[in-house]
Amino acid sequence: VSAGNQRYTSDSGVLYNAEKTSLLMYPAGKQGAYVMLPTTETVAAYAFAGAEGLTAVTLSEALTAISDYSFYGCKSLTTPALPGSLESLGSYAMAYCPSMSGTLTIPAPVCSINSYAFQGDISLSGIVIAPESQLTRINYAAFAACGIESFTVPASVSTMASEIFTDCPKLLTVTFEADSELQNLAAWTFSGAAELRQVTFEPGSQLKIVEAEACKGLKKLQRISLENCTMLSSIDNYAFSGCPELSSITLPESLTEIGRYAFYRCTSLNEISIPEAVDFIGRYAFMGTKDLNVFFDAA
Repeated sequence: VSAGNQRYTSDSGVLYNAEKTSLLMYPAGKQGAYVMLPTTETVAAYAFAGAEGLTAVTLSEALTAISDYSFYGCKSLTTPALPGSLESLGSYAMAYCPSMSGTLTIPAPVCSINSYAFQGDISLSGIVIAPESQLTRINYAAFAACGIESFTVPASVSTMASEIFTDCPKLLTVTFEADSELQNLAAWTFSGAAELRQVTFEPGSQLKIVEAEACKGLKKLQRISLENCTMLSSIDNYAFSGCPELSSITLPESLTEIGRYAFYRCTSLNEISIPEAVDFIGRYAFMGTKDLNVFFDAA
């Protein structure tokens, strides 16, 4: 970039806007680590995408936004420290970065994690949301095929899209914090999370609906704690079908509807109490459960 250019400037071959507030393009063939200019506030879409020689990046403490595909496919990139100033993570922002490992902390100001943000980060064992988080939304497949082993959903999250944890091969537990604002557990939330053992809702949950197929086919799921979901009204069709190791579930008194095939082939489930408020049980709700004893609560 020539010295007189009024729109762009460069730092060691890295392209910025003239004000040095937006990193626009990192050379795909550049090797090694890079320290971002301290004035950087945004990383543009695709800025580092495909930079397979990038091994580490030090992010600006002024950074507020990592855009769509910013670090997509940076195969050698190790886990960066996200600054406390960060507010947004775009779609595919850090997807397919297989050298990212250990635990990544999402700063408190981030209010949304967009679709596929960490998809394919198979060596990343943990994603932690910072205390006093402002996170309200986790979008479609945000952690798909990621290596995380556990995850705690902050109470502030009110919306979770489908397939957030799809094909996470190492995921064992998911916990929803006390006073969770989430009202719908979306369809296929855990699709393909073959090792998932336990889903916990802590007291004060505002959950109202377990959507169709939300936990379908989880072969290792042993327990999901719904007793703290005192506003839960509906367990939709196929919600827990094909969970052969599910041995215990307590339905809250608020429940009014159990959908078709809801507990189909839950072969380890041997006892369940139906709350008095339930006025609809769909066809084949407990089909294939073998030795299940069903009790109906009375007033």
